[in-house]
Amino acid sequence: MRVASVVLAAGLSRRMGFNKLVAPVCGKPLLQHVLDLVAGVGLFSERILVLGYMHEAVYRSIDRSILGMFRVVVNESYSEGLGSSVRRAIMEIQGGVDAIMFFNGDTPFVRRSTVLKLLDVYRSLKPLIVAPSHRGVRGTPVLLDSSLRGEF
Repeated sequence: MRVASVVLAAGLSRRMGFNKLVAPVCGKPLLQHVLDLVAGVGLFSERILVLGYMHEAVYRSIDRSILGMFRVVVNESYSEGLGSSVRRAIMEIQGGVDAIMFFNGDTPFVRRSTVLKLLDVYRSLKPLIVAPSHRGVRGTPVLLDSSLRGEF
C-alpha cells in the first residue's frame, strides 16, 4: 500500500494576526511538530509540504534534517484558501499512490497512534475517506483514496 502525505501550511493565519506556523510551541515552531510526526511515521511513500503565505520565513524556521524528507512546494494562490493548496499538492504527487493523507500544519498534537489507526482502517476496509473523530467531532488528519483525486 502506497500512501502519500501532504502537510498543508500555506494559510494566512488571519485570526492570529501573525504567522502561527513559526510561533514557538513547547520549544519549537508549531509547524515543526507536524513535520516531525509525518517524518517519524515512516510509512509514507512520499511527503509533500505545501507552503504559501510568508513561505520564506516558514521555510527558514524548519529543522533542516527533517526538511530534507519533504518535497516542498509553494502555493502561489494561497490567498484562495485551503482548496488551492490541496489542488497544488495533488498535482505534485508522483503517480501510483493508493491514498493521500492530509495534515494541517497548525495541528501540532496529533498522535502517532491516530495516524497509524487511520492507515490501518484504510488498509483493512478501503473506504474512500478516513478521518478521526472525538465525541462526534471530525478531526485531522484526513486520508482520501486516490480515486477521489479527480474531484479536486
